[in-house]
Amino acid sequence: MGVLDSLDPEQRRAAEHLPGPLAIVAGAGSGKTTTVARRLAHGVRTGVYEADRC
Repeated sequence: MGVLDSLDPEQRRAAEHLPGPLAIVAGAGSGKTTTVARRLAHGVRTGVYEADRC
């Protein structure tokens, strides 16, 4: 199972937005923290971010 597999299409689009700044605006319980965490994991796995710098 990949790090992005459980995200909905909007969350996945945000998580795949690499590199650069990203604003995620949504209500409570919508998955913002999960999306950001998965974005970092995806960035490390694809070599965009270095694991020791996250």
